[in-house]
Amino acid sequence: MGRRPERVRRFPLRGVVRDELRTRFETLVVLFKTAEGDSRVLPFHARKMTARMQELNTSDRPVLLREERDTGHGTGKSTEMVVREKLDERTFLFEQLDV
Repeated sequence: MGRRPERVRRFPLRGVVRDELRTRFETLVVLFKTAEGDSRVLPFHARKMTARMQELNTSDRPVLLREERDTGHGTGKSTEMVVREKLDERTFLFEQLDV
């Protein structure tokens, strides 16, 4: 078989054992974002990564996914969609900072 692209070979979690991942993720607070029509990354990948990190999460800190419908990678968003997205991001941030 051919060589793997550099970006795949240097993936930071490749070959790391589950216990080591749990230790690394126990202090993280994560909000993944994706869009149903994103042409660069399929929403399935964000869902899968979110589920994996939730599985490894041993703390009470959240690992969440925000998925937009009827939009792509950012272009063509209505003002209402942009406002809702920013509101969700800031609400998440402020909750985590106890503001």
